[in-house]
Amino acid sequence: RATPWRRPRLMPAPIRLHPIGSHAWWRMNAVSLHDTWNLALLGALNLAHIGWWAGLSISPYFVERLYTADMAYFLCDFVWLLALPECVAPRVWHTLVAHHSSIIGCGFFAFGKPVLMRQALRCWVVELASWNHIAQRKWDSPWLERINKPLFIITRLIGWPVTYFAYARDRSSLSAGDIFAQAPPQLHIPLSLAQLLLYGLMLHWGYNLIVRKPDPPAVHGEPPHSDPGTNVPTARACPTGAAGGAGAEHVRAHSAPADQGRPLTVLEKATAASRSLYSATVIIQPKKRD
Repeated sequence: RATPWRRPRLMPAPIRLHPIGSHAWWRMNAVSLHDTWNLALLGALNLAHIGWWAGLSISPYFVERLYTADMAYFLCDFVWLLALPECVAPRVWHTLVAHHSSIIGCGFFAFGKPVLMRQALRCWVVELASWNHIAQRKWDSPWLERINKPLFIITRLIGWPVTYFAYARDRSSLSAGDIFAQAPPQLHIPLSLAQLLLYGLMLHWGYNLIVRKPDPPAVHGEPPHSDPGTNVPTARACPTGAAGGAGAEHVRAHSAPADQGRPLTVLEKATAASRSLYSATVIIQPKKRD
């Protein structure tokens, strides 16, 4: 007796769950967790700095405590970058590590010196653009994307050098004894050079954000998938009905032309695997009767 044809059942691919808090769980959620951490910590610190800039608190104890909180944030984020490099795009990891290490190094010498700590609190103005960029990427907000470039120009390309003139004014108003105690030449010159080098890094980021053209389309005229403002290709898996590495291959197709043929990074593999959990399916054939 012939077996009647039956429609094959489509079942989702098996999902491998990792215990919450395990190293594999952290690696799978590295980008999302790091963005959430920055949105929470940077948001709170930004509000505190805005209050200080507005003159709501002029206490020297507040300046010292806020400066300590800033350095603690950079130190924790620096350790996070070293422990989980997958939490940021591979192209910006080296610049972020260089940025954080220079900030931590300069902050060690500036601690306990009011004129230098106040300058550090002024320089925090650049983190307003950082928070907006992370929030726009996390929430995909058109309104935040609209102000991303203007905020970058105002806070980083204009605000950062303006803070140095405020620092020079404060230093010149000190007596000779206070200058020797708070900002002697052996500190003033290296820290001034460090701020100049960091401004060069911001000019590099500004070039990628404002001047650099987007990568050309990679697949059938589809626009490249990049992080807003940085032109860093994102790992985007292709929804497909076939199980296996189709999502990973789509990641390579949407990478920059210079990156084609390179091995996938851990971040791209993790993103493709997470999307495959919802897109990949397995076709189960019906059993044949004897």
